[in-house]
Amino acid sequence: MVLFEESQKLNPVITGLMVVMSIFFLLFILLLLLLRLIQNPFSIAVLLVLSGLNVVLTVCILLIRLKTIITRDTIEFAYFPIPNRKRLSLSSIESVRKRGFPELHQTHGNEGSTIRLQRYDGGTAWYMDKTDGIEIVTNDGRGYFLGSHKVEELLAAIQFTKGR
Repeated sequence: MVLFEESQKLNPVITGLMVVMSIFFLLFILLLLLLRLIQNPFSIAVLLVLSGLNVVLTVCILLIRLKTIITRDTIEFAYFPIPNRKRLSLSSIESVRKRGFPELHQTHGNEGSTIRLQRYDGGTAWYMDKTDGIEIVTNDGRGYFLGSHKVEELLAAIQFTKGR
């Protein structure tokens, strides 16, 4: 039974800019090929490979999500479609508290990209778009910062399941 579920996307402005840049890059390569400014077969192959990588990267950026799911027994968070998933048993959680992103930002000194899975002084940070979130500390001392646009609901769901 799912008690809480959230799927966070990248900021639409950022994804829109990425798509526009990708289209301009593809149009530039197409122009180079149509005007026959590049005739070396190796250079043409390199441009085609770069075009393919550009398309793949753009699709991945459009699809990426930070999914958080809380059930009666577990909390699970993962960047979709990247195959990295973290599942914690709620019984293994020692403490959970609300923590603002700016505090985390100052702690690890990153001037901020949009998607992050990185280390900070208390453990591993999972977030999108510099959102506030919660900090989870497990019984073995590992820490996780989990960014959320629904911080109060997320905290309430964990505290509800811990209190049962």
